[in-house]
Amino acid sequence: MRAISAVVRKLDLSALHAGIESRDDGAGASAIDPELLLTLWIYATSEGEGSAREIWRLCECHDAYRWICGGDRQAARGHR
Repeated sequence: MRAISAVVRKLDLSALHAGIESRDDGAGASAIDPELLLTLWIYATSEGEGSAREIWRLCECHDAYRWICGGDRQAARGHR
């Protein structure tokens, strides 16, 4: 899990971050960090989990998934 996080931190995710920059036409919902989402999906896939609903549930109750989310409950809600 930590190895996956370390690899994802080294990736150039600027294209993903560009898509969530603020716009002049008003405020929107807070975006979830693409690095967090990518780490979460890669870890879940490595554990044989592919269901977004199950990943959301695991973010609420499983220590490894909560660690990835860093206690960010918004990240877990983003997987409904």
